[in-house]
Amino acid sequence: MPYNDLSIFGPELSLCGLAIVVLVADLIVPRRWRLLPAGLAAVGLAIPVYLVASRWMGPQTFEFMGAYVIDSFADSFKLVLLAAALLVILLSVDYLRRLERGFGEYFALLLFSLTGMMLLTGAFDLIIIYLSFEMISLSGYVLTGYMKQDRKSNEAALKYFLYGAAASAVMLYGIYWAVQLASARLPLASWPRGRPQRSRCSRPSCRAHWCRWGYRRCMCCGWQA
Repeated sequence: MPYNDLSIFGPELSLCGLAIVVLVADLIVPRRWRLLPAGLAAVGLAIPVYLVASRWMGPQTFEFMGAYVIDSFADSFKLVLLAAALLVILLSVDYLRRLERGFGEYFALLLFSLTGMMLLTGAFDLIIIYLSFEMISLSGYVLTGYMKQDRKSNEAALKYFLYGAAASAVMLYGIYWAVQLASARLPLASWPRGRPQRSRCSRPSCRAHWCRWGYRRCMCCGWQA
């Protein structure tokens, strides 16, 4: 399998397509068929379940230059997430009956959030991890304030957004320093293990920039272990 084979994202791509189908169905179907988007979302989960189960217990595979991993551990969590999403959809139908509109958008947002969770299970790169968290959070912001007429829902959405924005900034700052300390190598598998050996350099500037993990930064050598 080549390193850029998009078929490894089959379950995630099917979820995105299912979310779009749910949105379109909610837009065109008459009001008396308002339960159709929920049914499509529930039945459509069979597609990613089949795609994940078909490769379950297969050999561990690293794709996209080690940024994404496929193994039985990640696939097991994906199946758990899909089962939990099906349960949430079934439990939400009766609760959302009182909505005047926006019935299908709820399930579409739920599917997009599920897509981010499934990406997170196989993420093996800091950028993929961050993007997965952001995909989960953006859908969560909207779902938290979905009841627009409820003041508590609006307050919760605003507080969640502010907290998420601050957490995202702190996470990006931590990723920056993690990348710098790891010699700008993003894949987790390439992170050095243990304290590296100090390389010899006769310039005084090199000796002055050792940090507590044993990495140094100087103008003459750059980042070296």
